[in-house]
Amino acid sequence: MRNAMLVLCAVFVCIVVGAAWYHLDRPVLRYVVTGELTALEREAILAQVGRVEGGILSVDLAAIRGQFARLDWVREASVRRRWPDSLEIHVAREDAIARWGDDAYVTVSGRILALPDDYDNLPTFRVALSPPERALQTYGFLQQVAGRAGLVVDELKQNQQGEWQVRFDNGMWVYLGDQELNERMHRVLRLYRQRLAGAPRQIAYIDARYTNGAAVKLAAAEVLLTGNSSTQLVQENR
Repeated sequence: MRNAMLVLCAVFVCIVVGAAWYHLDRPVLRYVVTGELTALEREAILAQVGRVEGGILSVDLAAIRGQFARLDWVREASVRRRWPDSLEIHVAREDAIARWGDDAYVTVSGRILALPDDYDNLPTFRVALSPPERALQTYGFLQQVAGRAGLVVDELKQNQQGEWQVRFDNGMWVYLGDQELNERMHRVLRLYRQRLAGAPRQIAYIDARYTNGAAVKLAAAEVLLTGNSSTQLVQENR
């Protein structure tokens, strides 16, 4: 008799728990996406979730997290229930340092990836030969040096010959070549500070691929050749 009572109690408890579960396991009706994301990135997250099987209690959170592994720009994602009918998805995306060509971005770790949105405020890398890690190293050094004169790197290029070129936010290009980048960039900075920073005319480029000097092309097609001992102004033929 005692055993029968225990069985009946267990059945009753199961019925009550099952009824409560059925009542509480409501369909998921809303998704809340948090994190430092743009509107397009949030849309991409919601599109990746797709159709959720089960209610708020029975939904497989691990399976939903696994779907975000398909997005290479998602660094970390977490999913939690928000009763009665919502799922909260928190996403941390990879931090892009620069544009990589026209259609991709490069991260601080050197990963190349695509992003759902455009970040036009980032510098652009157009690198023909070097890996992303070398491009980031070169960019970091050039920005550190140029920043002392208030210059900001806007574009970094490397051609098929391995020569580096950099354009700053004032429109000025600097040609550095493929060697002695440290020495040449410091030479450019000294020249810019001493003779060019306050120039009324816009500078088209500074060519630092010389042994002891540099050539400065002004917007008016004048080329200023500056070396250790003398300076002369030469009209460039177009």
